[in-house]
Amino acid sequence: MSKPQYHKRHSPFNLTTLLVITSTEMPLVLFLKANHYERDMTYLKIYFRLNLTSLYIEDGAFKECLKELETIHKKYQNKLTYQTLGFIICRKIICKHHLKMNYTKEKQQFYMLQQLFNDEQVFKVFKQELALHQVEFD
Repeated sequence: MSKPQYHKRHSPFNLTTLLVITSTEMPLVLFLKANHYERDMTYLKIYFRLNLTSLYIEDGAFKECLKELETIHKKYQNKLTYQTLGFIICRKIICKHHLKMNYTKEKQQFYMLQQLFNDEQVFKVFKQELALHQVEFD
């Protein structure tokens, strides 16, 4: 079975390059550490790693993506905004769908988040991402 083809983003880096970058101390991270910007550094790490999951999905590396999403969720659970949590849940659904795994739990989490925050614009973006990756959701 061939891997799904998605619209490729125009990134100057491929997945391998970004994996190397994330495993090293980037200059911005060092600057933030040195200047005691712990909160900013935490959010920078969260968003960088979340963006990395998008590349995993584009590359068809669903198992690796799922592992990264679990790590982000566990490591930064108390720091996540509802939008970030929504992206994590949305991408877990995409990965589990393509890995032919059950994602009932994630669907329930998604609906609960949607009911709690009732932010039509944000949830429209999540549903568009699901549709982009051939995941029927309703």
